[in-house]
Amino acid sequence: MGGKFWLGLIGGCIALVVAFGFIWFIVGGALVKWGFFGSMLVLFGILALFAWIVDRRDRRRGEGEGVY
Repeated sequence: MGGKFWLGLIGGCIALVVAFGFIWFIVGGALVKWGFFGSMLVLFGILALFAWIVDRRDRRRGEGEGVY
């Protein structure tokens, strides 16, 4: 495991922390403004968007393989 691996690992960890902080900021703002149910609605919306993106990527990858 060379330097490229460790730099990639550290970069990935930093990216995850930044993404988590951004989501935390958005959901926290919704919690303050709209309460618990509003923040859960925002969180589920973010998760649904992520699931939709992953599903589209998997469908494109599986095209021609008879997966779907």
